[in-house]
Amino acid sequence: MSPITTTSPSPPTLLLLPHLPPSALLPTLTPHLTSLPANTRVYLALPAPFQTSNRVTSFPAASKLFAETYAAIFQLSLREKLIETLDIIVVLTSEDAPDGASVVGPVVKERILRDAAWARVVEAEKAPLEETEVVKQQPSGEIVVDVGRGGQHRVVAVGGTFDHLHLGHRLLLSMTTYALSPYADAAESTRKKKIVVGVSGDSLLANKKHSAYLESWRDRVEATLAFLISSLSPLPSGPAAAVVDSTAQVLAPDAKMFQSGRCVTATLPNGVIIECLELFEPCGPTITDPEITTLVVTEETAAGGKFVNDTRKGKELRELVILMVGLVGGEGAEKLSSTDLRKREGEEKGRRRESKA
Repeated sequence: MSPITTTSPSPPTLLLLPHLPPSALLPTLTPHLTSLPANTRVYLALPAPFQTSNRVTSFPAASKLFAETYAAIFQLSLREKLIETLDIIVVLTSEDAPDGASVVGPVVKERILRDAAWARVVEAEKAPLEETEVVKQQPSGEIVVDVGRGGQHRVVAVGGTFDHLHLGHRLLLSMTTYALSPYADAAESTRKKKIVVGVSGDSLLANKKHSAYLESWRDRVEATLAFLISSLSPLPSGPAAAVVDSTAQVLAPDAKMFQSGRCVTATLPNGVIIECLELFEPCGPTITDPEITTLVVTEETAAGGKFVNDTRKGKELRELVILMVGLVGGEGAEKLSSTDLRKREGEEKGRRRESKA
């Protein structure tokens, strides 16, 4: 099996933004993102106007900021027809982020970002208010379950198809990395931190629209893993993640028995583990693994979070903290979806066949 590629072929660009109201994001980003060559990887760094040390209590504020930013990028991509050429990773800068080898994104000290070996560093200035455009975006960041249980959230789960990885997926995955508790000190950095990603297997996708253009499980995992690694290790240089292909015992379609499924595991230099598991039913390890503490869902999958916790209660497992992320797009805006991207791919291939006929 071919190795998974998780690094950019050339040093990425760092774009540092000032603190901006949502209405200023789109006009401020436009001149910088439209001037870059296609497929340039850009780390977009925004200052966090809140404390980030407790990732669960700050989740609503962070989710709102990430969602507003990805919504602005989405509107720009629609307007400039850049929907499939923007490779953007949003990170936050904060002085309460950890130093040194224990750096875990998507929150980093600005000084550490500035000192890294970027292809170039660009400092954006806020666009004049009279030129701003309002970016519509759905409410996001609701905490569905009481987070008062406190504690460190060392094992965070998320699931999905992750087909044709788009900005909505990037928002969800960014907030999954944000939910992972940061290292508090050197001793904390020796304790396992893990993100468990359930990726739908082929048997769950039979009824998807435009299924002929679904990416393979392997390709979906590669894109998902590459983004997570880039978000968790948001620096352009340093040791690569160690990626291992294996199999794991996962729930069978009846959710009663276990069977062998594909598994890809990445261990990052900062000690974080990412485990991508093949799913044969919707819940995966969230209803069986006692180590998982947190589940990140979208507005569309929030009901699944309740089902997971009801099932865990029946198994006498501790309920998960459920964190909900909004959708990229919003009222009056075109919704971003993998279905639309597959449809577009099919139409493009049809046009190419017609041109050759």
